[in-house]
Parts: sequence; C-alpha cells; structure tokens
Amino acid sequence: MSTIVISRHAGLLRWLNEKGIEFDHHWTHLDDCRQLCPGDQVIGNLPIHLAAKVCKMGGSYIHVCLNVPENLRGHELTAEQVLALNPELRVYDIQEINHSYFKS
Repeated sequence: MSTIVISRHAGLLRWLNEKGIEFDHHWTHLDDCRQLCPGDQVIGNLPIHLAAKVCKMGGSYIHVCLNVPENLRGHELTAEQVLALNPELRVYDIQEINHSYFKS
C-alpha cells in the first residue's frame, strides 16, 4: 500500500510536508488508474471519474479541498497561496451509478 499525491502544485506538497502528512510518491498527473494497486491512498484534486476509478479498484481517495479564485486558476500555487485558501483534506468514497442520461 502506497500513498500517492497527485498535483502539479509544489506549494501543495510543501503544505502537506509542513502538516506532517507523509506520502510515498508524487505524480503530477493521472491518466487512468493502471498505476495504482488496491489499498493505495490517493491525495489530490482529481476529476470525479478518476476519483471513482480509484475507489472502484480498492483504493481510498483523499480530496484536497481548495476554493481557488478565478484569478489563480491555471497558475502554479505557492505554499503561502495554498495556506491562504484554507485547504482541507476530506476522504470520499465515490462510485459511478450506471444510469445513462444521454442515449447515443
């Protein structure tokens, strides 16, 4: 079992380190979940479909809750900016419900 942080923000990594939150790996991106093993913990701000895949394959998903204002979106966040956004870590169990709203 590994703990993996998925984020492109170096400031988030610094904040996690300052909070004493240990992790085994840091990835800047997750295309799919083939790199993960059952039991892995993923910390990040993933799109919901990828977070659901983490949970489906037996991992746990810890979401980094940040209310990023529009003027900071798409920019690298410093640790100070991350801290100013009052980050929270919340564990979610996300599952897809097989229901199609749109028929092709």
